Amino acid sequence: MDPLTQTLIYVAVLDFIILVLVIVLFKYLNSQAQAQGSGPGLSKFKAKGALAGFLIITGVQLVLINRFFPKDPPSVTAVQGFYDALEKKDYPGAWSLISPDYQQSHPGWNGNEANFTNGFKNTKGVNLLAKKFVSSLNPYEDQWVIYYQDATSAPDLPNLDNAFDLHVLDLPALTEHVQTLRNMLS
Repeated sequence: MDPLTQTLIYVAVLDFIILVLVIVLFKYLNSQAQAQGSGPGLSKFKAKGALAGFLIITGVQLVLINRFFPKDPPSVTAVQGFYDALEKKDYPGAWSLISPDYQQSHPGWNGNEANFTNGFKNTKGVNLLAKKFVSSLNPYEDQWVIYYQDATSAPDLPNLDNAFDLHVLDLPALTEHVQTLRNMLS
């Protein structure tokens, strides 16, 4: 069972228990509960009877939901940490979250942090779009899909303004544009 479904079941059971408690407290026991306090965005408040009982029980529910709400597994937290570091342009921090084996085996990096950092020189921002639990493979391994969007900036390349207007018949001109681009990038 995925963590979200499990949490919804906990909340539904908890809501049912709270409903029963509210009925028992206020209908059969004529509760005279009292609550008072203050909080962020609230002035001092006092509540008696049904309202006080509701506040007390809702507070207990929030504590229990926080206790049972599934936390992201370390793998998801690490991936989010990686992209958060990229968003903050903390490239050494992002690099440290990549396994040494992958740092070494990635063809563009070859274990060199400067190559990794260079790959993000045009990155303007990274944004978490969504994360979704896929399945639990075993008690120690879950599959998640995490979607990020990145924004990059590219320099304007002079003399390439009309390169996209060329056709196959304009192959010599297209070849010339490609050569100009190669010369600029090297």
